[in-house]
Amino acid sequence: MIRQRNCELPFNYAPGSPERRSERSAGANDFWHVLAHSRYSQSSYMVTNVTKAQAVFSFYGTGVQIFGSKRRNHGYYQITIDTVVYPPANGVSPDTDSFQTPLFTTVALANAYHNVKMQNLGTGNLDLDFVRAAMICSGTNADDMLLRLLGKHRWGR
Repeated sequence: MIRQRNCELPFNYAPGSPERRSERSAGANDFWHVLAHSRYSQSSYMVTNVTKAQAVFSFYGTGVQIFGSKRRNHGYYQITIDTVVYPPANGVSPDTDSFQTPLFTTVALANAYHNVKMQNLGTGNLDLDFVRAAMICSGTNADDMLLRLLGKHRWGR
């Protein structure tokens, strides 16, 4: 049986550590911070204001959505998937803060492993709340494969 499945990967914990932190995230090279805020999923998110800081993760599937917020103090960012560099996007919301908002979406990928990089292009804030990946699953090992994939991510510059 083949089925389409949406899977979520939260960006609200330090790599290798399941507990939430309010200080610098371990392994994030001091460029990303985990903060608490009730308007984000699971009441926490990762944020940076360092130029060229990036979040990198891998997934298996046909599409991906990256969620964060758009706010007045945000700036431009850029997404790269595998070797495809997408045009810069603007994270500014001049009037109203927008939370749990899609910052990037694509559904045109081959059903395969993909490497995603999200890079902050300026000194404005860039925050990440969670990622939703779409994958085509078949067989009884699909759930086991999903659990292995959800842990593959890192942050840094």
